[in-house]
Amino acid sequence: HLLKYLKGEPSLGILLSNNPTFDLQAYCDANWASCADSRRSVSGFVVFFGNTLIAWKSKKQVIVSLSSAEVEYKSLRRVVAELSWLSRLLHQLTITSSMPIPVKCDNLAAILSVKHWCMTNPSRSSLIFKLDHGVFEVYFSKGESSLR
Repeated sequence: HLLKYLKGEPSLGILLSNNPTFDLQAYCDANWASCADSRRSVSGFVVFFGNTLIAWKSKKQVIVSLSSAEVEYKSLRRVVAELSWLSRLLHQLTITSSMPIPVKCDNLAAILSVKHWCMTNPSRSSLIFKLDHGVFEVYFSKGESSLR
């Protein structure tokens, strides 16, 4: 989103805070079966670079999830993919960001499934690899207080 904005409005630029640390941090959340008609869930995430919001996404999921843990896990997977891309971009720009990148999630079951390998989904391998190699760390944070 940020790069599209800069391409469309190059004269406006972006304003970064006067924060001495420019580290990535992310928050993800989901709303299980929130659509009353289709029972599909909405999941999303935000990513900050220092105190500046640089990436965000909210999406209604294509298929119905069977549990809140499943939909929260999908949200975690999406934000980790975004963080992987952003960390590679920062590396190419020779900008250092501390590792592991903190990811905050409000669902303990989803966090435990990532940390303890209890789901058997093949798409987990990339996520587990990044967790095991210190690319990111998942923390619990109450949903209503995550961004405060």
